[in-house]
Amino acid sequence: MPTLPKQLALLPDLGAERSVQRTIHYLGSKLRLLEPIRREVAAVAPVDQPVCDLFAGSGIVSLALASEWDVTSVDIQEYSRVLCNGLVNPPANARDEGGELCDRANTGSLGSRLREALHGLLEHERRCMADAANGAVDGLCDLLEHGSLLAFGDRDEMSSALRGEVKAALDKLNDHGLATGPEAVVTRYFGGRYFSWEQAIELDALLAEIHSIEGAERDFFLAAALVTASDAVNTVGKHFAQPIKLRDAQGHPKRHLVKQTLRDRTLSVSESYRACCESLATLRRSRGHHRAVRSDYLEFLECDATPFAAVYADPPYTRDHYSRYYHVLETMTLRDEPEVATTKIRSNGVPRLSRGIYRVERHQSPFCIPTKAPGAFERLFATVARRKVPLVLSYSPYQATAGNRPRLLTIEQLLGIAERYFNAIELVPVDGMSHNKLNLTERNVDVEGHAEVLISCRP
Repeated sequence: MPTLPKQLALLPDLGAERSVQRTIHYLGSKLRLLEPIRREVAAVAPVDQPVCDLFAGSGIVSLALASEWDVTSVDIQEYSRVLCNGLVNPPANARDEGGELCDRANTGSLGSRLREALHGLLEHERRCMADAANGAVDGLCDLLEHGSLLAFGDRDEMSSALRGEVKAALDKLNDHGLATGPEAVVTRYFGGRYFSWEQAIELDALLAEIHSIEGAERDFFLAAALVTASDAVNTVGKHFAQPIKLRDAQGHPKRHLVKQTLRDRTLSVSESYRACCESLATLRRSRGHHRAVRSDYLEFLECDATPFAAVYADPPYTRDHYSRYYHVLETMTLRDEPEVATTKIRSNGVPRLSRGIYRVERHQSPFCIPTKAPGAFERLFATVARRKVPLVLSYSPYQATAGNRPRLLTIEQLLGIAERYFNAIELVPVDGMSHNKLNLTERNVDVEGHAEVLISCRP
């Protein structure tokens, strides 16, 4: 077995202790690839030096790197900044404060006011779920398809029973002063569709307590709420791209999704949040200087003066805009009242609120737009090269025969761009937890059997 370079040999094994765990359910998560990523960064950047994690997403790469390097996490989405900062800079007494915060949320006035306003709707949902558990799923299907406070009046297909309860809830919310404003944003926007009504109320009550916290430590408790929401959400794959439909195109119930829906919607937000705070508080990080920045990648690279020893980048490679998959978390983080996009699909040309309750103002990444992706990668390579530091880039090869989403650029195109700006380039196919380096002249090797590759670029 070859001897590791000293720098790599000194790295502790991530599996030796609770270093990293999944945070949110994230598209393209690097959780299983953290060891190869850390070792590739170690090959180009001395430990204890500052490194940059671009497109930081769920924060798990930042957390893995934070065990040995000073990490700056960068992402255009605010929920990502919160996750990253909460993960790498937890407050000293995070575990105890998390439990106390949850107690205040459970006994606070907001939760009581919301439960009083939605009393009939809560009872209606419980009956629908009980009926579904006994095989009668029509009521639950109706609730998931049409039970949205925000979209009330936008769709006429709901049952008269559900219509009456939604109308009564809206009237009572107005009486309580909760029909507008940030206090009930999860309940009004996402209750019924993404979460049970009880879960939505619990999340709103938690957010009220969290957003009252002053200072940077708020990010940890808000990050725990985002993780909890990701665990509780009732969607396929636990992303937020589309609420579940319990009926197929012929109107028949999807029995396996009924079971998942009952399981998801009975998860206790309070219990999950307590466990999450305790779990996140015990993760391993160094006591270095870590920070998280909300910024466009190019603006950050051009304007931030921090001298990084290396940049790790994991930009998107397909047409999928991540903002569509995590807009619920972004709204929870900003705690605003976003304008919701409309659609005319299956509505006879009449505009309706998008079923996913998508924000109108959502980031559209140039890396996900065919006409803009080549230029975006060109600017990424060029701007990092101007800083005269190594770049480690993640990429997932495309297998058309496996039904993968097509990549907007091929490996050959990426390597061709890299050659224009860096002197030494290595292609590192990653197979599970192992990886092998290929010289640039071997770049046409078949890498389609690998779930991921790293492109290591040195000035």
